[in-house]
Amino acid sequence: MRSRKLACFLMLGFLIALAGCGSDGKGGSAMDGMGSDTGDTVDTTKLNAARMAAMTAYNEAKAAVEGVEANRSHDMASYNKAVEERDKAKDANESAQAATTVADAEKYRNVARTANTNAMKYAGMVTTAANNAANAAMHDAVIAGIVNPMKAGDASSARPTTATNRPGKEADTTFAVTDGSSNNKPRTSITIGTTSDNLGEDDKDLSNVSIKNQFMMVDGSGTTLGQFSGSVHEKTVKLVTDTLTVFTNVDDAKSQAYSMYYSAANAADRDGVTSAIESGALTLSVGEDTGMLKLFSGSKLPSGANQNFNIPEDDGSTPTVEENKFSGTFNGVPGTYACTTGTCSASTNADSKLTLTGSWSFTPTEKDLTSISLPGVVFDSDYLSFGYWVKKTEDSDGKTDYGVGTFFDGSQNFSTTLTAVVGTATYSGKAAGMYGRKTLDQYGGVVAGSATSGHFTADAELMARFGTDGNVGLNNQNQIEGTVSNFRDGGQEISPNWTVELKPIDFGETANVDSTNGNYFLNGTTAGGGNEGNWQGAFFGNPVDETGTAITENTTTPGAEAAPTGVAGEFTAHFTNGHVIGAFGATKE
Repeated sequence: MRSRKLACFLMLGFLIALAGCGSDGKGGSAMDGMGSDTGDTVDTTKLNAARMAAMTAYNEAKAAVEGVEANRSHDMASYNKAVEERDKAKDANESAQAATTVADAEKYRNVARTANTNAMKYAGMVTTAANNAANAAMHDAVIAGIVNPMKAGDASSARPTTATNRPGKEADTTFAVTDGSSNNKPRTSITIGTTSDNLGEDDKDLSNVSIKNQFMMVDGSGTTLGQFSGSVHEKTVKLVTDTLTVFTNVDDAKSQAYSMYYSAANAADRDGVTSAIESGALTLSVGEDTGMLKLFSGSKLPSGANQNFNIPEDDGSTPTVEENKFSGTFNGVPGTYACTTGTCSASTNADSKLTLTGSWSFTPTEKDLTSISLPGVVFDSDYLSFGYWVKKTEDSDGKTDYGVGTFFDGSQNFSTTLTAVVGTATYSGKAAGMYGRKTLDQYGGVVAGSATSGHFTADAELMARFGTDGNVGLNNQNQIEGTVSNFRDGGQEISPNWTVELKPIDFGETANVDSTNGNYFLNGTTAGGGNEGNWQGAFFGNPVDETGTAITENTTTPGAEAAPTGVAGEFTAHFTNGHVIGAFGATKE
């Protein structure tokens, strides 16, 4: 009996010891807190993470619905589904927050995540529908601007490029370029009414109130299109934004020897010079000219605004000193300034405009005038400029209308009668403008969401056939025709097989030539596969040889005039799936 009691006692001690081996000393199991979701203790880290994930999913679904609220009318079915999924995410999030176990919290988290994914999917469908509608609205507006604002897309009532209700074609608006002859800097300008804006010049000088609503060059808009350099200029007045895209092929200014630039024949009225002699001495006469200050440098000359220097007459009191002379530079050339008669003065006003009074001269130190090179003094006098003008007008209801116009010019009109030229000439160049395009299905219907519009660039090729020289038939003389092809938007092809045929214009016919400028040919038509479009243009540039001497005779036909160096123009065209309006410039090959 005693031994049985002892055995029971030992067994009870063993069980107590065994239980103690699994204890953490605090009365709990050592397995608690190790990821188990059983018993009295829960993994709070995992529980909170699941709750947070559920809340994040709901907030994202809520934001997705709020983001398309304003555009819901474009796809109500998708919007309503997005709302349903948002509500599912909300309910799941609330359940996850109330969950007391990790398993339940993670279950509701997964439901919230799925609902959020679906909410964002349906919200994206609403956004796509809204974008399609916006693109279609812009497409229609641009098409109206290209074709006819009264009958959008109706090419049968299309306006020509010359229509006076196109931007830049108004009676008081002029697009013009200035050649680089007579020491002028080449420039492109827009004149509206009585004010003129030289594009790209003094853009930041907003204090110049003479330029009302001045166009500003858009930062980073510089580009290259073949031989042409492009830039964009913009101005906004209230709800109207005018944007000019301009291309020119102006060459960089070239250097010239002092002996040529300031020769007796060329110097007058150049850089304030009134005359020059063969020794290189210049007679100067400058009255209030801002640009001249940078050409003058010397110890007795102004270097900034509001300065004055007086040069005395040499009284001969000091034989070794000529008080009326001092060293300096003129247009970067070292030499000597002199007050040749009486006293002289050099002063500047608050605008740094330089004024010289008295009789002044400048004589270069270097006697070999041919060795002195003046950089950047010979400007390009024969170049083309073309582009397009987009007017964007927003009304108080948010509706946007577009107007699109084109322009072109050349710095040098062809000075010879066109009918005096013989032979043929090929011209190659570029075109640019606006387009609208839609994709058609196999039945000729418009594919939903395919309407788009934008800016294009293209290639321009023209052939001019002048008077007959044996190679030009009598029925083909005095005509010009061409093509515009390879239409692209940002390097991407806009539509396969878009080619515009510039049909022949007979510039030998009086009706097809501008009555005030015989270089302009009119009344051309275009073909693109849709309705008929229109085009017109002009010849520019007088050919010269490598020395700058005018070429007045055709190389193949003695006594006949040589062909113009360039041609520019503007056009509209209509395709089965779109429309274009643009301008071009091309030079003789």
